Amino acid sequence: MRRIIQFVAVLALAIPSVAAVADVGFDLPGLGTFVGPNLTPDNETGLGSWSRDEIITAIQTGVRPDRRILAPIMPWRAFAGLTKSDAGAIADYLKSLPPISHKTQGPFGPNDKAPVPRMVVVFPTGNN
Repeated sequence: MRRIIQFVAVLALAIPSVAAVADVGFDLPGLGTFVGPNLTPDNETGLGSWSRDEIITAIQTGVRPDRRILAPIMPWRAFAGLTKSDAGAIADYLKSLPPISHKTQGPFGPNDKAPVPRMVVVFPTGNN
């Protein structure tokens, strides 16, 4: 259940609301700033072209339908242990959202000045 709560927290930052669309970046030291993608089923800027199984695969393995690996900020390793049923419930939820056309910015390299509000990820000493 904790993993699902973590995922929902990520979704809350990544899904733009209908009232106001605002990108928020996650700054990973040495890697750059990553902005959560549009997870609504918009065909142009979101997950609209992804199948339910492709979303489940991305959640559990970190691999996109085009075979690229998700950005490091996506905690897919924490979700790898979800049951297929739980991952499927998340995919069904994402598919049920109203599509919102919103192309997110980034990613930005470690030397780029990201033009979005961002949270800096701080690793505990000795765990880098």
